[in-house]
Amino acid sequence: MASSTDHIKAPIYVDAPFTAKFPLPAGTPCACCIPLPKIRGIPKGSWPLPFEEARDLLKQLEGNWKITPLDTKGMNVTYEEVMVRDDYYIMSGGMHNTTVHHHGHNGHPGRSHRVAVANRTYKEHFHFFRGPNEEIYLDYIGSMLTKMDIAGGEVEMNNGLGISMLWQRGWKKDGLPPPQQQMGGVVVAAEPVVVQATVVGASNVAGNQAEPPNPKTPEERRIMAKALKENTPLQGLVSLDESRTERFIDTAWKEEVKAGTNVYNEGDPASFLYIVKSGKFDIIVKKHGRVAQLNPGVSFGERGLIDAAARAATIKAVVDSELWVIDRHVVTATVA
Repeated sequence: MASSTDHIKAPIYVDAPFTAKFPLPAGTPCACCIPLPKIRGIPKGSWPLPFEEARDLLKQLEGNWKITPLDTKGMNVTYEEVMVRDDYYIMSGGMHNTTVHHHGHNGHPGRSHRVAVANRTYKEHFHFFRGPNEEIYLDYIGSMLTKMDIAGGEVEMNNGLGISMLWQRGWKKDGLPPPQQQMGGVVVAAEPVVVQATVVGASNVAGNQAEPPNPKTPEERRIMAKALKENTPLQGLVSLDESRTERFIDTAWKEEVKAGTNVYNEGDPASFLYIVKSGKFDIIVKKHGRVAQLNPGVSFGERGLIDAAARAATIKAVVDSELWVIDRHVVTATVA
């Protein structure tokens, strides 16, 4: 299975499903001996989904989903999670089997055995088309949306290779009721809830939109650079050379966070990377309570900006504090 089909730059139109061979990236060695799978392709007579419809569809799909394979067509690569952001999605988690060959010695034959290895992260961009029968295609090779029940927390699709999969919100996968129901544009809680804290971004970053950057002093820039470079998990996601570090700092804006305010909650999708400018924040995990504290000069929030992982903890301001905020697009641009 390819790590991405982004090398395909135009829709593959077909007269009948599964008549086109899967195209390989440019520069791939001769594939004469490689059995390439057939793909569905997009039926002739389909047309690109209008911008407004595509935007609305992306908005409904945005966020994290759990994956359940329905029909793998014999392929052994299955993923566990998917995150939809902007115009792309990232699948992660899961294992697949591969064959390991061992060479023989001193004339003895070699041997081979099957082992399970972790899947590589799979990033794919959406390209929406409407088919002749009003069906919706998601990409250039004919991945098709077969069921969409956003309120019910489920989406089914059959990808361009004919593999069917079910995407479910976490609460649906766990057999829980919807956390919220949308009624006439007003969010109505499915169960009474007690609001204990607001979340950073409810007003200052409405709709998860980035703010204009704030100026920084040379000393602030030095502290921010140190905070980013000492963030080991972040360094594992992106290679922060000097130019990229400066880019992160240049785009950052400042937010004031009142005591008792949640920066984000455990289970939320990730939208921003943060650096503590002043104050202090508790790290709270549902199963364990308060587990640590964040102080000035520390960066956090990198989890989930690249892969499909949700926030692993709640971050809550202990006192009136300040944060530097970096939009996720700046981070993902370094690995695009």
